[in-house]
Amino acid sequence: MEVDKGPWRSIRQNYSYLSNKLYLSEELLRLLYQEEFIARADLERLRNAHEPSSSRLNHLLELLVHQTDDKFDSFCRCLRRVGQGHVADVLIAQGGQTKGSGQASRAQATICPVPDGRIPLRSAAGAYPSLSPTSPAVTLEVMETMKGIIGADWIPFGRALLKYSAAQVRDIVSPYANEQLRDSEKAYYVLSFWQQRDGVYATVDKMLEAFASINKRGAAEQALLLAR
Repeated sequence: MEVDKGPWRSIRQNYSYLSNKLYLSEELLRLLYQEEFIARADLERLRNAHEPSSSRLNHLLELLVHQTDDKFDSFCRCLRRVGQGHVADVLIAQGGQTKGSGQASRAQATICPVPDGRIPLRSAAGAYPSLSPTSPAVTLEVMETMKGIIGADWIPFGRALLKYSAAQVRDIVSPYANEQLRDSEKAYYVLSFWQQRDGVYATVDKMLEAFASINKRGAAEQALLLAR
């Protein structure tokens, strides 16, 4: 297989982006193992916190570019399953296109409709030109930590965080209705949607305000302290 041809070429074309945006969460690694993208030995290496994250990421990307073309869509589904659909969309848009991936990308786009009164995806910086963030932006690691605390309260949490109706919050995860998501996974999708929508304005302070609305601010603050 020629790694610079076919859908996997977008891995090499977007290496810098992936280095900053692809998060090797336990959920993603487990899915990649289950879908036979990585062997058991690779799984253990990718889990090894003593190895630099850049080295682990390099190892995964080298494994991916040697996969067969027909597995690209499966990889994109794994990304969407763990709340990293925005990464899949970039790979597809930048050349990672197979017969079904265009449809997958359009399905992902339905997560982010922009009816009257909503802030379009990725436009928050333009929506607030006179403001600057007053607390750190939420990272993928923070979202991974917070999703379990949100749990079954993902709808009221999402309503407070996004200023959406309950129906609009449900729309965020509706494309994954057939995947039997756990509540924590739904919470992660809500957080990921918010982070993509608001960019640097998706701050820890705003997230904690939403936690206060479901009476879990103390638990969230404690988890943030332990994660430092």
